[in-house]
Amino acid sequence: MVTYKDIHRAVADKIKSEFGNIVTSKNIKEKVKRPSFYIDMDNIESKDFMGVYLDRNITIRLYYFASKQSKNRIENLETMDKLNKLFVGEVIQITETTSVNITNADIDIVDNVLHFYFDLQLSEEKEIIDNTPNMDNLEYKE
Repeated sequence: MVTYKDIHRAVADKIKSEFGNIVTSKNIKEKVKRPSFYIDMDNIESKDFMGVYLDRNITIRLYYFASKQSKNRIENLETMDKLNKLFVGEVIQITETTSVNITNADIDIVDNVLHFYFDLQLSEEKEIIDNTPNMDNLEYKE
């Protein structure tokens, strides 16, 4: 089963492939090192489907803190283009057997911080463990 940690790692690896090792796990309320990305998951929804599948919807939120806290408009615009190219219409390989397509993203700039959001939809077969004991020998008469 795909874990939330697997999803986070896959998104971080995709960012690192384009931007280098600037993904931070620090709380964004603390002073952040610039430039850096912070990855968050939001609107997490898990649903059981017929007792066999687990369907999950997750919003991935990327926050980009530009090199400078102010006068960073051009850097944010360039980063938007790179993120669109990196994620929209592309595949994220989460595990060896699980990948997801990203079809669209929302982008905002709030307080000079770039916000890039996209949704992931996963559907996985549940690992069902049957602890029912096997039947003993069946004797029948003809």
